[in-house]
Amino acid sequence: MKIDTPYVILGMWGFTFAIAFGAVGWGAYAGLRLQYDLIFWRRIKLFSSCLGVIGLVLLLLNLEKTVRDTLGGRSKELALADFYETKFFTTQYVSIVCSHKNDSLEAKNDCWDATNADNTVSSYNILNFKPYTPMNYPPKSSRSAETDKFIEDLNERLSQINQLIPEAANAGTFFSDENRIKFLLLAAILITFSLAGSIGESAYQLGQAQKTIRELGKAP
Repeated sequence: MKIDTPYVILGMWGFTFAIAFGAVGWGAYAGLRLQYDLIFWRRIKLFSSCLGVIGLVLLLLNLEKTVRDTLGGRSKELALADFYETKFFTTQYVSIVCSHKNDSLEAKNDCWDATNADNTVSSYNILNFKPYTPMNYPPKSSRSAETDKFIEDLNERLSQINQLIPEAANAGTFFSDENRIKFLLLAAILITFSLAGSIGESAYQLGQAQKTIRELGKAP
């Protein structure tokens, strides 16, 4: 089943706004009408403050994700971009070298070395935040000039990717995206009820003050 993301977001907004208007409207109306007593509204205010704290904690959980995406996500994107460029570099080299592998024994060995190096360049390291190990085989003394230059260039490219991997690891997060959506929606609802309770208690105090002024105005 295909999920239309804009409609999901609009649905969440609509649901939250409906709760907000209903809760805040009830709090303001009941408070100004002096419904219930002072103890009730003080309890509501205390309960609202607790809900606000819980909502703030849930928002901070989502802030953690935002910070990680900003700081670590960019590094992961750069590391993957460098990986794709490096993979193209090795694959292209393999196709060129191996096209002459039947010309001589040295050409055949160069093809084997290049293919082995190409097979070891995998996205597994980036996805699992494990630095690449420098290519040291075959030993420098037994490489051809072309293979030696290829491996040196490859090691330099892998070294640049390794510099990004520690920062890319910060893109990991404590909770799944599905849970974060639930946390964010719950935080919005809790903060809405917190505001409704505070507004209701403030409206009740305003109603009491207005009532007191009216009664004093009627006093002889």
